Amino acid sequence: MIFTMSSDVAGTGRFSMRSFMDGREYDNNAYQLMSARYGNLTQSREVSFIKESQAGSLETDEIGYALAKIDIQDSIRFFGVSYTDLTRFRNDKDMIQEGIRTGAIVRTSMYRSQSLDMHLEGDSYRHLMNNYTAYNIDTRFVGSSNLHVITNSSEIFESYIGRIAIKRDLGSQMRLNDTVHDVGMLECCARLSTENTSGKLMISKRD
Repeated sequence: MIFTMSSDVAGTGRFSMRSFMDGREYDNNAYQLMSARYGNLTQSREVSFIKESQAGSLETDEIGYALAKIDIQDSIRFFGVSYTDLTRFRNDKDMIQEGIRTGAIVRTSMYRSQSLDMHLEGDSYRHLMNNYTAYNIDTRFVGSSNLHVITNSSEIFESYIGRIAIKRDLGSQMRLNDTVHDVGMLECCARLSTENTSGKLMISKRD
């Protein structure tokens, strides 16, 4: 499945937006909620969401993979009475959540994530996992901001109230490339197994 969207909005009044993209078995999702009252809004958005999985045979091996990619670019200007913005992004063990409350805001932001899980089974077992997360934001407003980030077994909390200018770049990547070779039974175990089957196994103890 491939989903893309671009939009431009401009006007005066009350506005609301809610979007949710979920990779489900990929554990890669994005949630955004925006509500604005009695003001002037100018916004442009570009959204791309790719989700696919496949399984099949490659000579004597069975191969399968699952992929989920999310790309969101957003630019917004609002001047009015009330503006609320909540974003929550999750990619495997990475989580980014940010909430903003203000009356006027100028902001550009970008979120990009990829979750890839691939395995190859046969004489040798190979497993490749690659999770990538990036979040950039440049904003100015008067109000409050709360940020919660979990990544690489680390946790970050930030809270601001007042006249605020924030420029933030977050990035995380996790790679796992695991190969297990099936070499069969060890030589000593194979010999003992053969002797035991023929009734010739002898065990002696030496001091």
